Amino acid sequence: MANANHSNGIFQYLDCSTIHVTKKDMDLFGGVSAHAILAIYTYPEGAWVYVVKSDDVCNKLREIGFSEGFINVMDIAHSKGCYFIRLDCDGTIHDELKQFDWE
Repeated sequence: MANANHSNGIFQYLDCSTIHVTKKDMDLFGGVSAHAILAIYTYPEGAWVYVVKSDDVCNKLREIGFSEGFINVMDIAHSKGCYFIRLDCDGTIHDELKQFDWE
């Protein structure tokens, strides 16, 4: 679970461009395996992902094919006390995160 830096039921999320994950990552969000590990809500332009950070979860994500890029996004979100990640095609581009070419 993310850090407990919240007040009055208001929680932070990381706004992030889908350029920081692979197309395969986005495709995996629709699979049963990912839903067994993560709470995910997908929509046409992206996805909301609940931030879960543990070595076991990261290893399971790697096993089913998630990229180190996505795991790094999860790490950044967790370190900033975020409970969710909003991955969106028009989301924020972060200089500290790797960018992937979807073509």
